Amino acid sequence: MEPESHITPETQERYDESLSIIEKEAKNVLEIKHQMKDELFPHFKGIIGVFGSYRYVYSNGKLGSELIDYMAIELAKRNPGFLIITGNMHYFCHKMNNEIEKNRFIQDTLQEFIDNGHISSYGYSEVLSTICNYGLFLMAPSIRSTSLIEEINFCHNFFRNNILGLGVYILEKEDDEDNIKCDCFLISKMNNTDNQCYYVCTKIVKPEVRGCVGTFHDINHAAIEMFVRRDFTVLLATSNLESVPNIFQELKDRVSVS
Repeated sequence: MEPESHITPETQERYDESLSIIEKEAKNVLEIKHQMKDELFPHFKGIIGVFGSYRYVYSNGKLGSELIDYMAIELAKRNPGFLIITGNMHYFCHKMNNEIEKNRFIQDTLQEFIDNGHISSYGYSEVLSTICNYGLFLMAPSIRSTSLIEEINFCHNFFRNNILGLGVYILEKEDDEDNIKCDCFLISKMNNTDNQCYYVCTKIVKPEVRGCVGTFHDINHAAIEMFVRRDFTVLLATSNLESVPNIFQELKDRVSVS
């Protein structure tokens, strides 16, 4: 005998209606993912997503929107033939003249789906992050400056073709090595080809620890797990924003060769 329900018929009706909307959106999002992958992938060498908070203000005075635009343009320059996608624009570098083309037709198409009630803003983010096979996720202290939806969906690797996802924790100041390293994570100090150092979190040694002041604890622990426990993702910390495109490119070139 089933227990008596304490939910009113009106509440149950609203619940059923909400569930129906969620199920309908899931079906729509699935169809849009496949449609966009089929339409985009044959025309590009790959798709690189750049995701972060548009409103966050970094210590150098740059808005998140400016930093995302900068990263996207720099990655487009380094990767002719690749499509670079952000939440607001997409970018493409022409091989013949190295000209960067910026457009919004992908984002406008998804916005139309939102306006017509087919998907929500969450579905918008899910589609964009799922169709990328490379990803750059910008994080900052005190604020989770990239959508968890984008991280989760990229790490889920829906199409099983992801090659590199780089989570970059942006330090607001140059922390000393003692602050960055703690006993909770295995942290490796690295240098890129320009001899600029950064710190890679390669392993979780302990479960989530309260009270530890190690730098990487500023990142949501679930996000750390996502990035360090997959063979196509890397999580690092750096205070040098300008070095990020070079770091991404070095890692990308490395996995492409292997």
